[in-house]
Amino acid sequence: MSSNRPDEVSRKQLHPQAANLARQHVDRFATALILQSKLLAFRRGDDEVQSTHVNDAVMIVYQSRVEGRKKKLSTLLGGGLFGVFVSESVTQVIANNIGLFAVFVVFGLLGLGLMVYGTGQS
Repeated sequence: MSSNRPDEVSRKQLHPQAANLARQHVDRFATALILQSKLLAFRRGDDEVQSTHVNDAVMIVYQSRVEGRKKKLSTLLGGGLFGVFVSESVTQVIANNIGLFAVFVVFGLLGLGLMVYGTGQS
């Protein structure tokens, strides 16, 4: 068993593939951060990218990732609700069960709305 000394953590070696993957993630984040910082400076009419642009860009990049996850989840949930509507609404009409049909119509409309939100532009 290993002890839980902090200096042991810093001595852990990265496998070459892990180091390469980490570098790719850092490069992607850095590229997004620099681009967003420059865009903020341009929009604000500044002559150069300043630390405030970089700090604001960090928040924007993180927020866009969170928003992307929300949109993916919304699309999945909306697709499920719309799928339930499509599969069950015909069954309820045939069974002359208008109450359940109305519930499935609500599911369908809600699902459609969630899918539109999830696939829409930011």
